[in-house]
Amino acid sequence: AELRIAFKKTLQAARIERKWYDRPMMNSNQITAAKNSGKLVEVKDTPGLRVVRLQDPTSLGGVQHPFLTPACAGLLNSVVKEFQARQNGFPQKLFLSVTSMTRDLERQVALRKAGYPAAKESTHGLGEAFDINVKYFTEHSQQHFGLIKEILNGLARKGAINLIDETAINGALHVARNPKYRG
Repeated sequence: AELRIAFKKTLQAARIERKWYDRPMMNSNQITAAKNSGKLVEVKDTPGLRVVRLQDPTSLGGVQHPFLTPACAGLLNSVVKEFQARQNGFPQKLFLSVTSMTRDLERQVALRKAGYPAAKESTHGLGEAFDINVKYFTEHSQQHFGLIKEILNGLARKGAINLIDETAINGALHVARNPKYRG
């Protein structure tokens, strides 16, 4: 029952993103075209960021397409930089792990069929969202979990992002960029 409630809350919280982006998700060919035209940019590992790439094409876990729009990639980069900078004084410095970025319409359908709370139209399918895996933090470092939540909640309060806490479902925080935010 608790998981069903979390699923429902997640799907309700994602509705705001449909108001921001009134266009359909991309299929895999459209994602390739967007990447080739520069509308999507590749996100690579950095000292503060690990991109958990899809290892098995039949698996539903991991980043299918490691691309975001330039604006969303900039948002992720600023979150990573702030997270790294604000860990000074912590007993250990941890990195952020991203488990989802751009995914195609076909994968979104597969996630829904598998029972995940994946919206019919997701900002993941536009390159405007990413998921930060916080499972390690929730199990081993509440200090780091509190820090990333503080950073993301601050952005949400400003209206820069839609933040959906999916920790009870998949151990992640979903972050979607608000295209109307000018901060």
